[in-house]
Amino acid sequence: MEDIPLHRDFEILVEIFDERGEKIDDYKFHRYYQLPHVQFKNINFSKTRARLFYPKEGQNLPAIIVLSGSDGRIEKAQNIAQLLANRGFVTLALSYFGLSGIPTHLDRIALETVEEGVHYLISLPQVDRNRIGLYGRSKGAEMALCAASVIPNFKCLVVNSPSCAVMEGLKRFKNSGHSSWTYKGKELPFTKFSLSDFIKGKVYGRPIVHYYKNSFISIEKVKAHLLMIGTKEDEIWPAVQSIEQLKRRWQSSYSSQEYELQTLILENSGHMLTVAYQPNNRYKKFAWQNLLADSQQSWQATLSFFSNYL
Repeated sequence: MEDIPLHRDFEILVEIFDERGEKIDDYKFHRYYQLPHVQFKNINFSKTRARLFYPKEGQNLPAIIVLSGSDGRIEKAQNIAQLLANRGFVTLALSYFGLSGIPTHLDRIALETVEEGVHYLISLPQVDRNRIGLYGRSKGAEMALCAASVIPNFKCLVVNSPSCAVMEGLKRFKNSGHSSWTYKGKELPFTKFSLSDFIKGKVYGRPIVHYYKNSFISIEKVKAHLLMIGTKEDEIWPAVQSIEQLKRRWQSSYSSQEYELQTLILENSGHMLTVAYQPNNRYKKFAWQNLLADSQQSWQATLSFFSNYL
């Protein structure tokens, strides 16, 4: 962990040229992931590695656990955690695989990983134990929903590009033959990778997944306010279909009477919906202005939801 850089800030150079290619002007500025008043600490749990970010001298603050996707390690989770800490939250970026001393692959990851993070946060004097949130994106969104269905400590969740079901684990670029997640030593039922669905998805230009009924995440057991964000053009899995399925089951459960459910469906970006105001060169078919607008809307919705419900 100690050798992983923080990337607190970076310098941006904007250069302006006329139609002849001659430079008119330039301007430099800094983009901060982590403001100077935000402190950090490396944490080695038994099942995971983490970085804690917290505003200096803060007291009785809400806290958020941050889970990134199938990229593993901690770099992307920590960038999100840093930005949230700038807003006055105590944040804990968790790496659940891919670092020394923890699982190498995204395969049979214990949900107790998240539970350890919760117990650590509520032990901190600067954290209000009754205001713990959870953020997950992509595979981390799947993990977040699974964790919240068995861990009762969360007041609210934000999941970005989620799956409605537990999917098969991965060993690098191969399917593991096992579940992505376990709890109390048992694998959660999962939907296996289907080569037929994959080929059909390529033919039709959209991902196709036939979920196993017993692999659906137990959204009915999530006792927390929930925001789900997805895009119609998700190229990895059908996130909007998952959101609609989760919403139907949520609305038929007791949770709908006690907790707020919000959804945000976006039009002009894909699965890799990043935080706002940074380049996203993955999607060539969308105008950069539309990509920027979607990322702004997603990020502002995330901040607003945590601020309102945490």
